Amino acid sequence: MLKKISLNKKIFFMFLFVLFTLMIYFVYVSGPKISMAKGSVVTHPKTLKQALALGKHYYDTPLGASHFSCDTCHPGGGAGILGGKPTKPVIGAAAHYPTYKKWGKIITMQDQFNHCIYVGEEGFKKKIGSKVWKYLDLYVYSLSKGYKINVGK
Repeated sequence: MLKKISLNKKIFFMFLFVLFTLMIYFVYVSGPKISMAKGSVVTHPKTLKQALALGKHYYDTPLGASHFSCDTCHPGGGAGILGGKPTKPVIGAAAHYPTYKKWGKIITMQDQFNHCIYVGEEGFKKKIGSKVWKYLDLYVYSLSKGYKINVGK
């Protein structure tokens, strides 16, 4: 009788493990979905104007569990407030990237996006060079047009 209970417990815990693994896969690996209303934004831009519009769409779209977007913390590309603390403006920020951190790492604008989305928005890191980051990169760099390049600070 004890062996049957032990076997049932093993099967039960195995079931829980598989269930938990599937939950992790669907929640963390698949990541958040970015909704695109048909006709609102071109998903495969053919012009710079369309590419910038797609980048702005990603800037305005919540990408994390907290339902924040880039615009939540940096309204209109400017400075904002998050948790009672001021945030830095995005306008002109791209002129300072890539930057070198004292612990020996070079941080690109896309690395910064990952930090904001993962930490600030409780979201999911995206692969550097992903479609979302490329268009968001383009849009954020467009907000730095005319600013003097000051890489490394």
